[in-house]
Amino acid sequence: MALLNSTFKSDTDLDEAINRLRSVDESLAKIVDQVGSPHLPNNDRGFQSIARIVIGQQLSTKAARSVYKAVCQCLDGRELEEKTFCLLSPTKLNQAGLSRAKARCLLELSQFLVKNPYFLSSLEAQENSEIQQKLTQFWGIGQWTAQIYLIFSLKRKDIFPITDGSLQRAMSKVYGFDTLDSNEARQKIENWNPVRTAAALLMWHWLDEAS
Repeated sequence: MALLNSTFKSDTDLDEAINRLRSVDESLAKIVDQVGSPHLPNNDRGFQSIARIVIGQQLSTKAARSVYKAVCQCLDGRELEEKTFCLLSPTKLNQAGLSRAKARCLLELSQFLVKNPYFLSSLEAQENSEIQQKLTQFWGIGQWTAQIYLIFSLKRKDIFPITDGSLQRAMSKVYGFDTLDSNEARQKIENWNPVRTAAALLMWHWLDEAS
């Protein structure tokens, strides 16, 4: 798919993708009938977005928001940017509730971005696989973090993070898959190409509505 057409531009784009999924997957069609279509994420791009994603790794939404707020308070009213974050000490970040591993990850990334200010913006013109490869070169950033950035910040259309715990639970409830590594699960996900992001957003929306 051409890169020009690889991103969602609006809720209308996302609705078109959801309708496409409805036509190829009866189970997803039932979910849409139950909870409606999700909205397109409105996340910022850049360091702030990656910081929010890293902070949220393996935390509940409530806990992630609490730690994110505490980290922002460490900045004394300044914006959460690479140039402000890199000035914080690991100890202060630990006291705000950020683990040593997450503090190291974000400090190293922020220091790199201060020296390379166009790195993240340059990713926008690259293919999904290239972006994942470049982001995962940083300590503490794995495939899940890179894929969540692709979905929520760059709004790429065809990403499905199979290691995401919530998506694993949703797939288990809907299709009975014990693991998303099985051939059957992978084939199911492949059937949603080239709008797998829409399936992920729909399942997260469904879980949120059910909670």
